Amino acid sequence: MKTHGSLRTGSAIRRNAYILSIWEERPSNGAPVWRGCLETASGERTYFASLADLSRLLQRIGGWMESSQRILNE
Repeated sequence: MKTHGSLRTGSAIRRNAYILSIWEERPSNGAPVWRGCLETASGERTYFASLADLSRLLQRIGGWMESSQRILNE
């Protein structure tokens, strides 16, 4: 198995493809806000309202943990 930095490459890797869409919404009574949607190859869409929400979504679907959580669980 080859490594690229801290990432492993090879047959043991599970790969997923997503389409990430982001756009700006301009409410009539407030400042513009960014919104987004992450879509799977099968068409399932999950919407989010912040980068923190996107990060949590990717961690959940990828089975990832923050490095501080990983250290606590080892």
